[in-house]
Amino acid sequence: MSKIPTDNSASTIQWYNGYNIVTGVTSDGIGNGRPNTDYIIAAQGEEQTNYAAGLAKAYSGGGYTDWFLPCFKELEKMAASEGIITTTALANGGGSFEYYPKQYWSSNEASIDMARAIVFGSSTYSTSKNANMAVRAVRYF
Repeated sequence: MSKIPTDNSASTIQWYNGYNIVTGVTSDGIGNGRPNTDYIIAAQGEEQTNYAAGLAKAYSGGGYTDWFLPCFKELEKMAASEGIITTTALANGGGSFEYYPKQYWSSNEASIDMARAIVFGSSTYSTSKNANMAVRAVRYF
């Protein structure tokens, strides 16, 4: 499904670009991360690196420019395959899932001021869009 080299920021980042608006990104099935990312950016503003979707979309790892913020189900698959992904990423010059407790943003919105996130190996939940969490961009190949 995706090639995942490393976490996308040296620190955690908020989901939104400072504006609590409904972006309408609730589709969480496999394959919805890319369109969700595009919808978020259309609602929140140009590809800026100060919010999760903008950071993911601006990533150019491996020379590719088609990265996006994974939807909830894509992120859930990543969490379930964390060991394999880490082994593969490290073997190819990438990095492991670095943040503890490994809290990552999905591209799914829960409400005007909440978005969905996952803690690898633990739980899934909705939290404030201004909370700081990690971003792990993905791409299809």
